[in-house]
Amino acid sequence: MKIIILTIFTLISGIVYAQPANLAMAETNSEGMARIPDEENSNSSAYLKRKEIKHFIESNFANKSEKALYVSCNDDSMYYEQDTIKIHQLHKNYYPNIECCKFIEWGMISDSKFIWTDLSTCNQNYDKSYYLSPTIIKVIDKGNSIFIRIVRNDLIVDTFKVVDIEEKPSRYHNTINKTLLLTRVKTVRKS
Repeated sequence: MKIIILTIFTLISGIVYAQPANLAMAETNSEGMARIPDEENSNSSAYLKRKEIKHFIESNFANKSEKALYVSCNDDSMYYEQDTIKIHQLHKNYYPNIECCKFIEWGMISDSKFIWTDLSTCNQNYDKSYYLSPTIIKVIDKGNSIFIRIVRNDLIVDTFKVVDIEEKPSRYHNTINKTLLLTRVKTVRKS
């Protein structure tokens, strides 16, 4: 009889004091406090896109890859003046089919480091100018966003939020070129 009453009490108290499903499955943080899982689940398109972007950045910027050349159009100084830019991944120096003849080029030389080049192909004589000191890409994973911070000589040059990644077939061979869509984050420079 005591076992039946104890079993019924246990069942009733479990029903009355049960936590909502999302708290019952909650993880705990370092302080032991329950954390409700993010609304974004691993099947959502936003989650999958962020995962794709993160993988691309880690395999191409954080770790030097074979596809180690990236360009952005710079006609009329648009790279420096626009808030939204596109960085195109190149294969074997085949420049993307975009309507410009001035580029900013990031030539990866080692993990997270590249040589910054201003390149003009507007006439038959190519004009290139380099920054001699390597530029560093720092990847910042903050909340549901990924940021790229560009640093040269220990000074922040730019910070971008990675908005999207696009894929287009290469016009020269059977590969896919990827393009990162970036929005410039305004940085306050200390004087």
